[in-house]
Amino acid sequence: MSRCLPYRVECTEKCLQAQNDALNSTFFILRQTGPTAFVIKDDDERIFKIFLGDPHKCTCSTFQRDRELCKHICWLFLKRFRVPRTNPMLWQRGLVEREINELLRELTQDNDEKNKSNLNYKIK
Repeated sequence: MSRCLPYRVECTEKCLQAQNDALNSTFFILRQTGPTAFVIKDDDERIFKIFLGDPHKCTCSTFQRDRELCKHICWLFLKRFRVPRTNPMLWQRGLVEREINELLRELTQDNDEKNKSNLNYKIK
């Protein structure tokens, strides 16, 4: 399992800014076309396609120009997958299969626990 792009030990300034922009933005998931493929829309009705993988991809102009993590990719990690800002996965430009599986497993466990807590109420 080798990476297409080098592993980053630290979060870059650009990535940190993209994370901040993501946390201050509102997006809506229109469609999930695969476990790590999404179509999202912003407040201005602009639509973006995001693919998390090795490497990540986004159809936004920022990503197309810089080939760096954009706020759309960061938003998916932070909001959809609830990856903590301290997790190195958040600042990688791509994830290997093991990391993607870990990401999906965490999401499934979160959903399972949420469903269990919804079933643990008592009816009087």
